[in-house]
Amino acid sequence: MAWKPLCDQLLISSCMCRSVPDEDVAQRLQKYFFDIKFSIKPHFEPSTNGHTFPTNVRTPGEPLRVAILGIIGPHKGSRLLLECARDAANRQLPIEFVIFGYINHKAEFRTLPNVTVTGLYKESTIYTLLKEHQCHISFFPAVWPETYSYTLSIAMKANLLPVAFDFGAISHRIKQLGWGKLLELELMKKPDLVNDALLSTYPFALPSLPNWSQHYLYPDFINDYYELPQISSPNTPTFISLPPLTTSV
Repeated sequence: MAWKPLCDQLLISSCMCRSVPDEDVAQRLQKYFFDIKFSIKPHFEPSTNGHTFPTNVRTPGEPLRVAILGIIGPHKGSRLLLECARDAANRQLPIEFVIFGYINHKAEFRTLPNVTVTGLYKESTIYTLLKEHQCHISFFPAVWPETYSYTLSIAMKANLLPVAFDFGAISHRIKQLGWGKLLELELMKKPDLVNDALLSTYPFALPSLPNWSQHYLYPDFINDYYELPQISSPNTPTFISLPPLTTSV
């Protein structure tokens, strides 16, 4: 790992603050940077007065509508999602996948009758879109560990019970809330079992929405989040002297 000495030098000598947005990220980094302590600082988000979405319960004979949020590329599980949609169509399972955002393999998804792609969205419009499509649960098919996931926060605000694989920050956040369903990693290669798990998921309401606002998480923002000294005057620039980096070639 030729990159590691330089990264060690950066993190140890040149960084005043070493923070990550979730405990799972800290544990992964600790495997490579043994002598460095990472502080856990969740991302702050726009304040909310609580979600107003009721849990959308399936009626008898109604297909399960599954929301997938964000830009879904290979590392976010686009291939797995395509295989799930194909399996559901082949077995005539009562599942409809609604993708709120962008996905690769677009041409292949368009051939499937059980997939809807709404296209890219703005955060100001996503909740209106979610209400229009009346999904029952959300699914996070990422096959690479997430470091936080703002789209999980959207699912929480929309009261869409999340289903995800048991790794990364999404898993950790779901466990913290006690709300959601986690799948074994082996199911990443078994789309038929993923579909069975989705169909057996019964949504229930999120008891209370966490407060992610900047004011709540980091009242003294400069000090609490960036761990920098307070600036005495907003018109007075502050300069921080950092040691030079040295590299060998």
